[in-house]
Amino acid sequence: MTKLYDVALSEIIKERLTQLEEKPKPKPKVPARRIIEQFKDAARQAMAKGYTLAEIRQLAQEAGLEVSVSTLKTYLRSRKAKKKVAAGKPNVTRQPTKGEPGPEEAVATPSPESTPLPHHAGFNEDN
Repeated sequence: MTKLYDVALSEIIKERLTQLEEKPKPKPKVPARRIIEQFKDAARQAMAKGYTLAEIRQLAQEAGLEVSVSTLKTYLRSRKAKKKVAAGKPNVTRQPTKGEPGPEEAVATPSPESTPLPHHAGFNEDN
């Protein structure tokens, strides 16, 4: 059964909607990495004063940032340290020797479908 309403109800709702004030726009959200990068120097100064990552995490958590100690440690690690580690890794790419095909030369290999299966001794295919 359909519920029936007073005709004046639409005017009441319309009046209330037109009297609404503008809502404040929500502040944009950013990932934890960006927040940590913004207080990275202050965190390093606190660590130089003897504070641990766990204590810094606790302070950040009390302010509203939910992050683990390991994530905090990763994001506080300097980019220079990462570059030094990457620079210290040996180059494992090998140059082809004389007569060996290079990566730009494709070597054709037959597909498994076109390769005949070997005939096994003692196996009778007719039975």
